[in-house]
Formats: sequence, structure tokens, C-alpha cells
Amino acid sequence: GQPHPSFSNMDERPELKELQERVRTVKWHALGIQLDIENSTLDGIAIQFANNVDDCRRTMFSTWLSTMPSQKCTRRELLQALRSRAVAENHMADEYQKSFQKRTHSVPEVDSSDTKSAMITLNVLRSKHAELCRLLNGSEPTLLSLTAEMFAKGIIDMNIKIDVCKKGGFSGADILLTHVQMKIEQSPEHLHIVQKALENEQFLDEIVKKMKRESTQE
Repeated sequence: GQPHPSFSNMDERPELKELQERVRTVKWHALGIQLDIENSTLDGIAIQFANNVDDCRRTMFSTWLSTMPSQKCTRRELLQALRSRAVAENHMADEYQKSFQKRTHSVPEVDSSDTKSAMITLNVLRSKHAELCRLLNGSEPTLLSLTAEMFAKGIIDMNIKIDVCKKGGFSGADILLTHVQMKIEQSPEHLHIVQKALENEQFLDEIVKKMKRESTQE
């Protein structure tokens, strides 16, 4: 289907913290099935946490957030799953949805062209990963300054920064870009920070722009 022209809150990826606070269902296993998580994965979670509901539910959500493609990992999908017959948490779904509609009115709209451009950046990071690693491998100063920038902005932590600098080259770039991508997937608001950082690196800016043009033409 066509993506909705209005990029609403419902079509965004939720954050783990918000799920832990607002979706406190005890039917985490049934909900996991509705969210397309493998039954064997859910059984593994149940064993790992001896059926402790809070831990099981948190791990189920973090599995969902980290393994599903982004179009299947939205608040809308979650609401459908909560309202499904197998889970039947309709009241919880209504409250969760209301909390968003309240927030949407108070939050200024993010310019959708901005969001679109940022989404294309994320796609480029995903699809051109190896290519970007090769380019950074060829330009150590860019790799180091990008790493410093990502650390300063809280996108990566100290351990990753040390790791990238120690390894350097292709594998350093691989570690950096993988973590940057993971961070964005966990919380999409970091995408704009990453985009700014990429734009600040003259060398990368040209390349990413070129890749974005290619990916929109495909």
C-alpha cells in the first residue's frame, strides 16, 4: 500500500520506555504472537525470566523493536494487536491511543519534508553500509571526527568510541555505523542529530547526498 501522506504519530516506531509505562498487559505472550514474534522466541523469553511478567514483556517489546522492519513496527500495529481477539486489551489500547492524541496537539508538527529527508538518510545508512565503511576506511580523519561528534551528541557511548578509534579503518567504521543505525532505530528523534553530523563532514555530505538522490530515483 501507499504510505500515508500524513506521517502521523501512529505510524512511528514507539519507544521501549513508553511501552513499558503504557502497555502493561500480562498477556505478553499472546501479544508477541500478534506482533509476529516467533513462538520459539517467546518460549525462550519465558524460560529465561521464569515467567516474570515485567521482564518477559520488556524483552518481548525490545525484541519486536529491534527485529521488525520499521513499517511493521508502529504504534498502529501495536494498537491492532492489543485489540485483537487473542489479546483483547481494548481499554488499554484506547488509553494508549488517547495519550498520543493529547500529545500530538501539544507538540509542534515536524515538517514532513524534514522527516522524509531523514528517513532517506536512514535508508542510505542501511543500504549503503559497506560502501560507507569503505569510504571511511579511506579517510581516517573523517572517521575520527564523525566518531567524536556522535559521542558528543550522545549517539554512541565511551566504550564504542574507544573501540572505533582502536580498530580504525573498515572495522572501526562498521562498528560506528552499526551503532548509529541501532540508536536511530531505537529512537527516531536521533535521526536529525545524525543527519546534521553527516552534513558537517564535507566529505561525507557530498556522498550521502549523492546516495540519497540515487535511492529516491530507484
